[in-house]
Amino acid sequence: MFSNPQLQIGLARAYREALLAQADWQRKTAVARFGWRACWPGPMGNGRVPSGLLKEYLVLSKISPLVEKVSGLERIVFMSDAVFAIALTLLALEIKLPPLEHPLMPGEFAGAILGLLPKFYSYVLSFLVLGVYWVAHHRDFGSVTRYDARLIWLNLFTLMCVAFLPFSSALLGEYGNFQLTWVIFALNNIAISTLLSLAWGHARRKGMVEDREPAGLRYRTYRGLLVPFVFLLSLGVSWFDLTLAQIMPLLLIFTGPVAARLAGHDYP
Repeated sequence: MFSNPQLQIGLARAYREALLAQADWQRKTAVARFGWRACWPGPMGNGRVPSGLLKEYLVLSKISPLVEKVSGLERIVFMSDAVFAIALTLLALEIKLPPLEHPLMPGEFAGAILGLLPKFYSYVLSFLVLGVYWVAHHRDFGSVTRYDARLIWLNLFTLMCVAFLPFSSALLGEYGNFQLTWVIFALNNIAISTLLSLAWGHARRKGMVEDREPAGLRYRTYRGLLVPFVFLLSLGVSWFDLTLAQIMPLLLIFTGPVAARLAGHDYP
């Protein structure tokens, strides 16, 4: 009846806690009135267990799997959010002045700050790109109603690549004039976006997403495929113009409208 996983979690947990409280109260009442054997199962019991107690535990046996299923999905999302948050935080830790041999004069200090511009650019670029991935992950898993082992592993490999992004971003900020640096950074982003698309495609094929407008589902698929395409295109451009290749990820701004047009869906 309720397709929102968060709402399922709240309702299932509240119902379970209420039933547990009522069953525990009935158990204590039965023990106080008839002794401990009143609530003992099997032939040792004296048959005086209140009928309501058995009924509540039967209902609990049906509601508990729902709680476990939804809570498992909740754990996947919480762990993913934690990895994204840590990766976003680590990006800023790479912006620091090099060790100083002597106190800087005001003019020298301004020059040192300007020398950090490549690191600032790699930080802003990586933060925005990682934000795009988090929004996609949040949107996709907001539609997922159940999961299997393959989805868990695809998500885990995605998080592995997300956790690697602060390193590739630091390389870009420190050695951005090397073409190999951009290759590492671009491949890192291609891996993240491709794994996100694989996870979403697997969930769709297995019917693990709630039913929505087909055009909206196609929009998510196309947008997920356009992101690695942009970075793959930048890899080719980097062999001829490294500066242009490092600017090309700004094209991600247009992936939403392009995907909406391809899917025949209104752009949000």
